[in-house]
Amino acid sequence: MFRRLGADVNNDRWFTKRRAPLAMGASSFSVTLHDIAEWTGVFGSNAALFSSALVNIWAVGFVFGGGCFSGHGVAVTSGSARFTLVDYIIR
Repeated sequence: MFRRLGADVNNDRWFTKRRAPLAMGASSFSVTLHDIAEWTGVFGSNAALFSSALVNIWAVGFVFGGGCFSGHGVAVTSGSARFTLVDYIIR
């Protein structure tokens, strides 16, 4: 996900439309930053807002989500789990 500089909590947060299931073992995930087809805003896609956010990026990160929307978190059904981030690259 990324956020535009000066964005409020509900606007100008962009989430990739790609999904990667959390599962045992190593995995890799990548997304093209400049392709609006790969992204959705909190309230859907808007080319003008997306373009503005791209030239004014304030923060880039990743979130866990499922069910209703990206970034709303995940949970285990029983036991415990550990997530280890080995590498985070922006090119």
